[in-house]
Amino acid sequence: MNKSYSEIKIREDLKMVGLSATQVRIRILAMLRTATTPLTVEQLMHLLNSVGISIGRASLFRNLDTFVRVGLAERLSSNARASQYTACHYSSDHHHHLICTKCNRVVEVDGCVSVDTLSEIEKNAKVKITGHSIIFYGLCARCQ
Repeated sequence: MNKSYSEIKIREDLKMVGLSATQVRIRILAMLRTATTPLTVEQLMHLLNSVGISIGRASLFRNLDTFVRVGLAERLSSNARASQYTACHYSSDHHHHLICTKCNRVVEVDGCVSVDTLSEIEKNAKVKITGHSIIFYGLCARCQ
């Protein structure tokens, strides 16, 4: 991979969150960022192998978990299929995602649930919320 704009941006994003920019991490993030739909671990393994990068399943899961923890990726889970991963472009802004029910594209959505709504949920459910992730389902701009 030559030092294209995307690789430079990926290196900067990894540095911003305190991670070293290994070739494997750069490739994984590049694949997530260029994918038009979320990817499963199996799909990522196949893509990495196709460009000559051999990585074990456990190592790939560890990298993906790290990316999720620092905000560079999000794990999208569904009862109907295996977890899928999508890139989040590093920023301090909290956001959520919409998954298009027609083309499976993921769109980052700005905005969030109000503090009042979270407080009400805590009160009614007798829980303490320490974080959240909301996934919306609907049609993206292209599929409407």
